[in-house]
Amino acid sequence: MCKQDPSILHIKEMCFLREWVESMAERFTDTIKLNPRLAILYAKRASVFVKLQKPNAAIRDCDRAIEINPDSAQPYEWRGKAHKLLGHWEEAAHDLALACNLDYDEDASARLKEVQPRAQKIAEHWRKYE
Repeated sequence: MCKQDPSILHIKEMCFLREWVESMAERFTDTIKLNPRLAILYAKRASVFVKLQKPNAAIRDCDRAIEINPDSAQPYEWRGKAHKLLGHWEEAAHDLALACNLDYDEDASARLKEVQPRAQKIAEHWRKYE
């Protein structure tokens, strides 16, 4: 019986998962082409882009979803997560707070608690120079 290195198995598993997530992005793209006025599709594809570490693409999709339906919390939440990945703390805090106000979600609230201290430090820094 041949024993495989567990790290190799982990790498193979991670590659498979990444390919699967990329295929989900392609499927959402195809679905968006069929129905480009459905905001939730853009928000779902944005969630896939965040998982793929593509925050700029996620922000574009969230902007489009918000343009279609500004009362949906999900695009604000994913845009906040994307801004967090980019280190845009103030924008992330703003979007996550909006998401919590529209429809409270524990995950969004936890992320908001993570980014708020940094956003506040930046705001304080800018106030010094006003």
